[in-house]
Parts: sequence; C-alpha cells; structure tokens
Amino acid sequence: KENKMRFWPLLATFFFVSGVAVFLRSNMDDWGIDSKVVIVSNLLLFVIGLFSIILQERSLRSNNPNAWIRMVMVSTFIKLIVLGIAVVVYITKAGVHKNKYAIFISMGLYVLYTWIEVRTSLKLNKKSNAGN
Repeated sequence: KENKMRFWPLLATFFFVSGVAVFLRSNMDDWGIDSKVVIVSNLLLFVIGLFSIILQERSLRSNNPNAWIRMVMVSTFIKLIVLGIAVVVYITKAGVHKNKYAIFISMGLYVLYTWIEVRTSLKLNKKSNAGN
C-alpha cells in the first residue's frame, strides 16, 4: 500500500492543475493565459516526475550512499533542461503569438513539481533507512 501511495502527491497535483486549466479555460483566455500551454507543460512535468520518482526509488537500493543524492540532482537537472527545451521550441513555433504568462505558470509548475518530487524522495529515503 505504501508503495502505491508514493505517487499520490504527484497525481493529485497533476489532476488539480489540469482541472483548473480545463474548467477555467475561458477565464484564462480572458486573462491572456494560453491554457493549452499550461496543460502541456503540466503533462510534461508529470511524466518526467513519475520517471524521476521511480529512478530515485531504485537509487535507494544501491549500496552507494551518494547514488540517491546524485539521482535527485540529475532528475532535477533533466526536468529543467527538458522544460527549457520545450519553452524554446514553443517560443520559436509560436513566434509573435507566444504567451509569456503561460510560460511563467509553467516555470512555477516546475518549482512545484520539483518540490513534490524531492519531498516524496526524502520520505522514501527515510523509510528505506529506518532499519539502519
């Protein structure tokens, strides 16, 4: 049961942000926020977050105590690079129609997802080291 619960904060955040973006789509358009960009960045960060938590959990099984720290740092860096590439692709494709508010929201989502992943990983680390 605990093993399945490790993804709960990530899932809750994904569904909450997606729900807000879908239900407030017309309001977001009135505010000048492109809801499609927010939904895509939320999905991208969610998928990367799932893989990050799985990899961090695997690193806890390693005999090397530094493996977990490296994996947390690498997963945060990979998420930053992927989101940065996505922003550059979006800006080049959208041209003059780019939406800076949606980009700022995506950057905020990056911080939120990173915080959730690190918090989840710290809890997994505490449980794996409880017997030591």
